[in-house]
Amino acid sequence: MQRRSFLSTILVCATVASFTLAPSIAAETTRNSGINRATFDTSVKPGDDFYEYVNGNWIKENPIPPEYSRWGAFPKLRDDNLIALHEILEDLDTKGHLRNDDERKLRDFYRTAMDEDAIEQAGATPLAPHLKRINDIENRNDLIREVGRLRVVGVDALFSFAVYQDEKHSDQYAAHLNQGGMGLPDRDYYLGKSKDSRRVRDEYHKHVAKMLALLTGDPQAGADGADVVLRIETQLAEKSRTPVQLRDREAQYNVKTVAELSSLAPNVVWKQYLHTVGIKNVSDVIVGQPEFIERVNRLLSSVSLDDWRIYLQWQLVHALAPYLSKNFEDENFRFYSQELRGTKHMQPRWKRVVAVIDGEIGEALGKLYVEKRFPPEAKKRMDEMVKNLLAAYRDRLSSRDWMGTKTKDLALAKLASVLPKIGYPAKWRDYSKLQVGTDSYADNVMRAEAFETHRRFVRLGKPVDRLEWDMTPPTVNAYYNESMNEVVFPAGILQPP
Repeated sequence: MQRRSFLSTILVCATVASFTLAPSIAAETTRNSGINRATFDTSVKPGDDFYEYVNGNWIKENPIPPEYSRWGAFPKLRDDNLIALHEILEDLDTKGHLRNDDERKLRDFYRTAMDEDAIEQAGATPLAPHLKRINDIENRNDLIREVGRLRVVGVDALFSFAVYQDEKHSDQYAAHLNQGGMGLPDRDYYLGKSKDSRRVRDEYHKHVAKMLALLTGDPQAGADGADVVLRIETQLAEKSRTPVQLRDREAQYNVKTVAELSSLAPNVVWKQYLHTVGIKNVSDVIVGQPEFIERVNRLLSSVSLDDWRIYLQWQLVHALAPYLSKNFEDENFRFYSQELRGTKHMQPRWKRVVAVIDGEIGEALGKLYVEKRFPPEAKKRMDEMVKNLLAAYRDRLSSRDWMGTKTKDLALAKLASVLPKIGYPAKWRDYSKLQVGTDSYADNVMRAEAFETHRRFVRLGKPVDRLEWDMTPPTVNAYYNESMNEVVFPAGILQPP
């Protein structure tokens, strides 16, 4: 949810290669290059094709695996980290004595996710309580209440609602309301006139029809339901902003009181929605795209309750399909990975499961990862590197004769307030209130989503936690968050190469 600037892949790789693998310069008699020339294809002249010259051998030796749509140093390192995390979870699954409740939760989450027989036997039954409430919707109040309940378990139906840092008051959290509620990744898939847009729409219709047919057991109901879903989502897309429009950050910042929000969209019973998702004593909501919320309001009057039931059924099965039986998971992969991304084969189950657990309770898993893969001496080395980099920046800023005194003072003050976060959080997340059971994979995912929703929503009105991380320790990436003036390098990206 948080806006941040992700660091350049080239910059990150260069930093890691130069500083985490090489021995300390003080211990070296000569400086070694951090560039691995074994990847070069010297049969190519650099003046003819420099990219092929530098990367040719690596590309030849590392074909894109069929389970990925792209490949490079980052995906390869992510794959290596999945293996490391898998070893940790396998060890928890087999050891008799677990040190704490977090380890028990990780073990039970992993076991239920890997129990394919139980998942196959359950089919879509983990969704049954939600499906019953959807089918029991009798009026608009019931509808809005169910939209809120779905949001709690991670299903963004109709719109996106979240709590994160206020962009203009960076010391506090704010409630944010944004466009959402669509199954395709971009509005142009719904509205585009190109051949590819039409192809994607046709395939999406087939996908929605198949998923609803699996859910209901009725192919005709699935096809009719797909018509309903496309009709509703297309109308939402018509009032969604384009990616270019969304880059205008000022235009996405529209503060509304709850009363003003009720005037903007009176058909949404906002007090009931906020109560259902667990938001208390909220005075303002930052509305990203008011025209989209107006369209939601209009659709609540023009679309029948029968059609809304179908739409919510689709949103539910769409969000939970990867955690249900094989027929749901296969169809989800066919459309979203094969059709949209060009991925040829599904990853092995253990890889998919490990990635989900890292996403849902990643700091509990990350704590064990750090114990095995990022020892104290590695963190000490990285902390020292960052300290030296900041000192170099300070010297460089101080010596710039083209900067005015006031500008230089402000730049130095900003530099002094940079918060480096290296390896793992100074304060680990508390998962004591998270319930992880042995009933089903999907139920554990929904409980984890509900835990995270509550954790984020109760922050409203509290000071921003400067120690919180937006990535888990095993993540192969890094970010600079301008609203926090922090640079974050998880342990995962600090692994060789």
